[in-house]
Amino acid sequence: MLADQPKDAISVCLRQMGDWQLAVALARAIEPDANGPLLKWILTDRVVPMAFEGGHRWLASWAFWTLGRRDLSVRVLIVSLTVLCLLPVDHCTHS
Repeated sequence: MLADQPKDAISVCLRQMGDWQLAVALARAIEPDANGPLLKWILTDRVVPMAFEGGHRWLASWAFWTLGRRDLSVRVLIVSLTVLCLLPVDHCTHS
């Protein structure tokens, strides 16, 4: 996959194709662990911001659940996204 540069392949999916789902599929195929750095990077840099910008609660919930943030996964479903956006960034993405 792109000369053994999986992050480059994932970047192409994200930037050139706009396909975050394919990027997630590639990360999961490459990384044996569900909590690998590539998947975490995709979720924190792309999926979570996109979910908040578009008001997609279920997408944000899935992303937080996958990141191991069960508390935020549930909270995003019941609290206003505007309120959650006021939280410090490290509160939302730290492990």
